[in-house]
Formats: sequence, C-alpha cells, structure tokens
Amino acid sequence: MAKQRVKMSDIAQKTDVSISTVSLVLRNKSGIPQETRQRVLKTAQKLGYRLKSATRPRSSSIQLHN
Repeated sequence: MAKQRVKMSDIAQKTDVSISTVSLVLRNKSGIPQETRQRVLKTAQKLGYRLKSATRPRSSSIQLHN
C-alpha cells in the first residue's frame, strides 16, 4: 500500500495553527513568531512533509530533511 502524502492541513492540525500559518512558515515568509515557526518545521519534518516541486521556492533557507 502506498504511503499517503502529508498535507499542510495535517501539520496545521498537529501544531494547532491555521493552514495559512503552515503555508507561510513553509514558504519562509516573515510575520510568524519564532516559536510557532520552529514547532511547524519540527512537525513537518517528523511527518515527512515534502514541498511539491511546483510550490518549492527557487532559493530558500528552509530545510525540512537532513
């Protein structure tokens, strides 16, 4: 059975933030408190979230995978 893709809504639910907040964090946008940003990124990594190639920023300092 194929593994189901992790969605931003999954991350939002686990971190108790909005999908918009998850989106902003994953796109490395400003205006999100550092504590929230770290919580979202940690959860995204733990769940194995991967950005779709079409939505991946061309240059980003965010790393979800080691």
